[in-house]
Amino acid sequence: IYLKYWSKLNKVHGAAIQYLSSYSLIIMLIYFLQNIVKPHVLPDLQNIPVNDNYEQPVYKIENYDYYDGHKVFKANIHIEENIEKIEKYMNYINKGEKNTESVSNLLLKFFEYYAYFYDNSEPITINKQIEITYNSKNKDKGFFIQDPFELNKNPAKSMILNSYQYKKFMNCMKKEINNILSGEYFQKLIEVSSSLSE
Repeated sequence: IYLKYWSKLNKVHGAAIQYLSSYSLIIMLIYFLQNIVKPHVLPDLQNIPVNDNYEQPVYKIENYDYYDGHKVFKANIHIEENIEKIEKYMNYINKGEKNTESVSNLLLKFFEYYAYFYDNSEPITINKQIEITYNSKNKDKGFFIQDPFELNKNPAKSMILNSYQYKKFMNCMKKEINNILSGEYFQKLIEVSSSLSE
């Protein structure tokens, strides 16, 4: 909710005007919490073996087929819902550790990662079972995001690398890092919370 609020407040929101949609921001956030921050905060719900064997995993497949105008693609949309299995898997991938960072610290790291460390040739994907190959049609995009349902789509394709929109978006991310460090984040969070309760 805060990310959506932040993007609208800074007028860096919406694929129609060459920014990122809320959908793209959410995929970026999930990817960050699944893969970048350690210990990991979120699991890959499609990557949890049904046989509880992490050395020889067996995965449940529930394929969603879609046609992109040229050929049929399959995406595994099964998600594990058993909380005990999820907790066991998180314990395994985090080697028994738990992430105890505050939401504000995780948010700070989110902005730092995408503002300073993300390489636009790196696929942002929340389904590790899919092998992603970087292709030339993504080289001029600011972010290479894989849609978890339509695997050959990049929801961030409207934001072109080094365009005005891309530069403004990146500057707003850097500015938000300073806002969080200065405590302005907490004031904004209060505003978001109060607007939700109205």
